[in-house]
Amino acid sequence: MTAALIEDGCIVAASRKFLEAIGVPSLLELEARGGLGALAPELARLLAAANPVAPLPANVELACAMRVEVQLSPLTGAVGDKRRILLLLEAPGPMPVWPFLAKLSHEVRTPLTSVIGFAELLGAQHLGPLGHERYRGYADDILSSARHALSLVDDLLDIAKIRAGRIDLQVGLHDLAVIAGEAVAAMAPQALAASVSLTLGPTSAVGPVHVDARSVKQIVLNLISNAIRSTPAGGRVDVTAEQVQSGETAIVVSDTGPGISPEAIAQA
Repeated sequence: MTAALIEDGCIVAASRKFLEAIGVPSLLELEARGGLGALAPELARLLAAANPVAPLPANVELACAMRVEVQLSPLTGAVGDKRRILLLLEAPGPMPVWPFLAKLSHEVRTPLTSVIGFAELLGAQHLGPLGHERYRGYADDILSSARHALSLVDDLLDIAKIRAGRIDLQVGLHDLAVIAGEAVAAMAPQALAASVSLTLGPTSAVGPVHVDARSVKQIVLNLISNAIRSTPAGGRVDVTAEQVQSGETAIVVSDTGPGISPEAIAQA
């Protein structure tokens, strides 16, 4: 909690953190900008119009859209009969990550979307041949890299949303077998490049469940990606959607990699 002291309708003292929170470098600058009348017009009007014993509001809104608690200062009456009032402001914490990442997402997604669109146009050769087959390969590489960068931005934004408590789940009735199949299809190029066999096991016994399809698919994609990276060339990664012993439905990703040692599991 940080504070400013008002005496006879004027701000006579303010802590450094209070000034930083309202975006003013010094008390002199605050007075030059209009003092209490500019900072808290509602309170300034009350103090100018009310009698000395009129009750104060519990809190007021500042011009900078912050709310402060209003209290009579313990120093009231210590010197003459001046009425002293404290404005108590919750000390500002670290800058929230969510607004920054939201802006970053917008600023990065817009050019990435353009890059993806033009790369798709070049790769499909809609306006005619590119002149050399390697150019088409370069266009495919640009497209793949741009989509990967976009997925990283989306992941970062999702993490920020979760930490800020602002994640919006679109829960509906979805078939886990379909979600698993889409994830396997999306990761097939990565498995092929790593010389790892990626297969989708039997899923016929699995029915629809209430889930957020996008979130579940992202989880499965991450699991498959980790499994491919952990599996040596010539190994395999299997993905199945099945009923487990508890009667619940699960998507299981298994691989033939070395796994995690018991010591590492204990530390995880």
